Amino acid sequence: MKIALMDSGNGLLAAAAAVRRLRPDADLVLSSAPDTLPWGPRNAEEVTELSLGCVRAAAAHRPDALIVACNTASVHALDAIRAELEPEIPVIGTVPAIKPA
Repeated sequence: MKIALMDSGNGLLAAAAAVRRLRPDADLVLSSAPDTLPWGPRNAEEVTELSLGCVRAAAAHRPDALIVACNTASVHALDAIRAELEPEIPVIGTVPAIKPA
C-alpha cells in the first residue's frame, strides 16, 4: 500500500511518523510547501491553490490514499481536494474539532 500525506510544512513529519507506527509496511509519499509558510493567515483561495499543488505532486506517485495532515488545508481546501482526486484516490482530512462546533 502507498499512502500520501500533505501538509504545509513541518507538521507533515509528525503525521508521517504516526502513519508509520500504524502501517510500517506502507510506502509513504510526503508532499509539502515549506517555502510558502505560514498558511494560517492566507485567505481560503490561496490555501486552496497551495493545497492543490501539494496534492497534485503527491497524486503523481499514484497513492492508494491521501491524508491531508494540515488543519488549515482541511478547513479551506478539503472539498476542492476531494473533487479533484476522488473517487480514484480516497482523501482523508483532519478537520479540527472547532470547525464543526
